[in-house]
Amino acid sequence: MPDDSKSRRCVALPERFFCDGPYYVITSASLGGGRLTPKELADILGQGDESDIEDLLKRGVCLLIFFPGDCALDRAIIVIGDLSEQEEAEWLGRISSKLSIPCGKLLIFCGGGDEGDIEGAISGEGLDGYDEYFASVSVPPREYLVEIYAYVSSMNVDFYFEDDEPLEEWFHRTRPGLEMPLWLKYFNQGRAIGELGDELVSYIIRLAPLVTEPPVPRLVEEIGWCGEFEFRRPELCPLGIPRSTTLNQ
Repeated sequence: MPDDSKSRRCVALPERFFCDGPYYVITSASLGGGRLTPKELADILGQGDESDIEDLLKRGVCLLIFFPGDCALDRAIIVIGDLSEQEEAEWLGRISSKLSIPCGKLLIFCGGGDEGDIEGAISGEGLDGYDEYFASVSVPPREYLVEIYAYVSSMNVDFYFEDDEPLEEWFHRTRPGLEMPLWLKYFNQGRAIGELGDELVSYIIRLAPLVTEPPVPRLVEEIGWCGEFEFRRPELCPLGIPRSTTLNQ
């Protein structure tokens, strides 16, 4: 049997995928191996308390994530395997969790509080002919480390480090002689960096074979879902990663 743990595969979410809201659920078509019914999962996602949500995360049933705006992951790229050198160097925020996919089908859908929506996503038929709210990807069946990486054009990137050193100074100090990247030009012009989401990588959803279980991610207060990214300031100011670069590696 080939060792697929060392391979890398990149998949863009389909063009039809659309989440008219800030909530996403990343799970498997078996909901972690048949541990819950769609109704039971919907009840927890819609009405469960913090301990119920943390139990889902600990067991690897799903990663449920809340963003500060709509459509955050609609242009996300799924990487099964290792990040590239540039992807590893340029991420600014990260959320990590455990994900069990014994059925071999990764499932991403928006919302999550409706039993019918979950059943339609699992079946692949959607609900009443509407299938834009979910996407699935075949992966080797196993337990995974799932990580959401946020890059410069993502809505989660909080330039909290600008008080220490303005972004333009950071760029010129760490990238001497290079032309200012497009995302930084947008920033200086007061334009939304998120407008570059069709050109630059905003989010990567990475799956890697689980070796060590990560800590349970923190929940957003008053929301009860994940959304607290671990932010960092890379050594080098990011240049921004073209989507085509990631998809073609």
